[in-house]
Amino acid sequence: MAIEKEHCDVLVIGGGIAALCAAISARDSGASVTLLNKGITGQSGSSPKAAGILAAPFGHGNSEQRPWEDDADLYASDVLRVGKNINDPSLVRFVADQAASSVRWLEGLGVNFSKAPDGGFLQLNAPGNSRPRGCSAIGGGLAIIRCLTEEVRRIGVNVLDSVKPRQLLKDGKKVSGSLFQDKNDKTKIINSKATILAAGGATGLFKYLSGDQINTGGGLMLGLDAGAKVSNLDFIEFTLIYRVKGKPLRIAGLAPFMARGAILLNSRGNDLVEKYFPKSAPETVSRADLLFAVQNECQTKFGRACDVRR
Repeated sequence: MAIEKEHCDVLVIGGGIAALCAAISARDSGASVTLLNKGITGQSGSSPKAAGILAAPFGHGNSEQRPWEDDADLYASDVLRVGKNINDPSLVRFVADQAASSVRWLEGLGVNFSKAPDGGFLQLNAPGNSRPRGCSAIGGGLAIIRCLTEEVRRIGVNVLDSVKPRQLLKDGKKVSGSLFQDKNDKTKIINSKATILAAGGATGLFKYLSGDQINTGGGLMLGLDAGAKVSNLDFIEFTLIYRVKGKPLRIAGLAPFMARGAILLNSRGNDLVEKYFPKSAPETVSRADLLFAVQNECQTKFGRACDVRR
């Protein structure tokens, strides 16, 4: 029996914010686009569970000081500092330069962000930033991904949910599409002029996670098997998550609380930022550094229980 084939200009594999943004951008350029998602678009992946706080150097300031001097240079400097200067400087620069316009783009699609009475963004002191840069989407990551999902469907992206991409097809050295199984386990092929892998999440491989359990690195393996170069696989970001009545909650982590002035205490009532980072303003301490501090506390006699208080 012949395998059923479809065609498109751009094939996007994934279902989170990155995949949806790529699909919209490709469709807006005039391309026919198909999106393959092993979950349900608008619900799957870590994006719906994220806090929806996006850092951008608008310089609008927080509720106490408006405006607050900021620019892309300062933002890039903070990212390099928090990354211990092992980041790719060109990529950091690109993100810093594009951050503000990306938030505006999301706003243009209908994502609502917290605003001050003067009409500017009400920016939060997000961990790792020396300036208040956090633009908070009302409704969190779920609100962002729902808005993007509506736009994807409105502009005519062909969305195929609950599918299993099995292999990237190649014509010589060029990727030419994907072999996949549909939701009825029927094998099909999509031929494409370009393919975008935006499904690299692998947090589901770990025992404890704040993301989605189905993020098992399938997109990474598809690329690797097709000969793509991969890098930084040893840098899997973790965050601190809550445990209520002994059950970990897979949600955004401490960042939304720390951005709003929360204090992280150990069981003896010690402020962990003051204890481990006495020369740093709380908002400049990165999530990774906070995680190391909590890990150290939990391995000591007096630190097994850690609390967060406003």
